[in-house]
Amino acid sequence: APSNIGWRNRWIMLSDSVDPSQLDVRLEGAFSGPFADGRLLPAISCRPLMPVEVVSFRAVRPHVVAALRLCWKLSLPMAAVASPEVGTAAELTSLVETADGGLEVVLVGLYPLRLGRREVVASSSPCGGGGRPGASQLVNAVEVERLPESRGGGAAQEARLKALRERVLGLLGRSRSAGFVPAEGGGGGSGAGVGAPPDDAVAFSWWAASRLPLPPQARAGLLRVASAEERLSVCAAVLSPFARATAGVLPLRARL
Repeated sequence: APSNIGWRNRWIMLSDSVDPSQLDVRLEGAFSGPFADGRLLPAISCRPLMPVEVVSFRAVRPHVVAALRLCWKLSLPMAAVASPEVGTAAELTSLVETADGGLEVVLVGLYPLRLGRREVVASSSPCGGGGRPGASQLVNAVEVERLPESRGGGAAQEARLKALRERVLGLLGRSRSAGFVPAEGGGGGSGAGVGAPPDDAVAFSWWAASRLPLPPQARAGLLRVASAEERLSVCAAVLSPFARATAGVLPLRARL
């Protein structure tokens, strides 16, 4: 998780006159509103998550558990914070309580976000899960704005996207055979996976980006790429050295 993301200790939705059992009702109003005006979402810091990518993990830290429970209760997306500037809106598709008060979680990425101000808010703690009824738990939150997706048109672009799709699929196959890209249904750490390639060009570009053998800092940079055609071009450029390499032997230029 990034270490340079600071959460400001500016308290909202919490005062001595507020019944802790009503905190989540108050927060539901705070975590709403159009993305164009900036929206506050519960947030967790994690490795960069691509749209359409699925990741499973076990949460034990109290503030992360509180944020996940709040999103699940209010049916909210959450902000998966990849860097101080960008992150990904993520949907909780599964949340299972564990005996020690932790959570087994499955998230799917939705779309990239531009991040704004940070807040620390309070959420009521449910019975069990390590908290007494009516207690409050701290939740990190961040103001977000949806990053736009650049969509062109015309037969010429459709032809380029189709050609890029076929090229990227071929490069992924050869990179997988050489051992540099995990097999389908697998993925990087934390139980990541992506499933079958989508038909939609935008979704496919994110699917391919999630398969790239890149360090977290480089993955975060992909969230800023605004068009499917550019993302697929980046994917092809990244995968080409891996696809040319024999199993276990990576050219020096690819390591750099």
